[in-house]
Amino acid sequence: MNPHQPTPIGVSVAEATRLTSVSDKEIRDAVNAGEIPAFRRGRRIVIDYAGLSNWLRSHPPVVEQSTKSA
Repeated sequence: MNPHQPTPIGVSVAEATRLTSVSDKEIRDAVNAGEIPAFRRGRRIVIDYAGLSNWLRSHPPVVEQSTKSA
């Protein structure tokens, strides 16, 4: 995001995919399961930006394993 642009309220599935690096299918599945707040505007899905961010943060972080041997 550009620091000079306001945070969006809603984003498309394509934009959500770009922002999160999560596949289009996974985004759509999460929307359909009610995990990401969204609404339909005609055929278009508009995803709540804050909800998308919360959904992404709700997943456990990747923890790097130490490669040092004992």
